[in-house]
Amino acid sequence: MADKKYVYVETVSVTKIFDSKYKSKLQACIKNMMEKAINASSKLTTKPPADKKAGGYYASLNLVALEKEQKGNKINLNAEISKFIGTWPDKRLLTAKSSSSATLEGADPNKLDKEVERAVGDLMEAVADTVVNFLEKL
Repeated sequence: MADKKYVYVETVSVTKIFDSKYKSKLQACIKNMMEKAINASSKLTTKPPADKKAGGYYASLNLVALEKEQKGNKINLNAEISKFIGTWPDKRLLTAKSSSSATLEGADPNKLDKEVERAVGDLMEAVADTVVNFLEKL
């Protein structure tokens, strides 16, 4: 079997979030989910190659928005994540910025912390699948 392709996952940036208390937790969660998806691939790895000059790829993710909208006694959570993919370490862009978004409707305001994780987690599963599928074809 051929060597796995190296993928560097950058620290996740956050542009707009309705409550800053979620920022660092979601940054770690998004990065962790992306790394897990990459490492689950038979063709990709986040383990840096021994040869420092060996090329690879990078994935850059941005939580563009996480917004909360009150709807009666329930809330809707709207999340958007953008992604860039390029070569590593020279960072030559391979894809234009693209974003994915999702809405979690009817979230329980009494369980907001779990609902935020669920909304971003569900969206990240789709984003991670898209990124991994793209990188596996390179």
